[in-house]
Amino acid sequence: MSKVPASKLRSKTVILVGMTYNILNILNILNILNILNIISNVITPYMLNPGAWA
Repeated sequence: MSKVPASKLRSKTVILVGMTYNILNILNILNILNILNIISNVITPYMLNPGAWA
């Protein structure tokens, strides 16, 4: 396994963070994040109580 210089790793990390930020902004504009949040809030109690699935 070769070592990666910190400057190269930093630039790749900055690009990855920027791309993730842009994707999350697009999803937020489309209200997809709100829909996923609602689904998550409905499913979470079932995940915490395995007997509720049956």
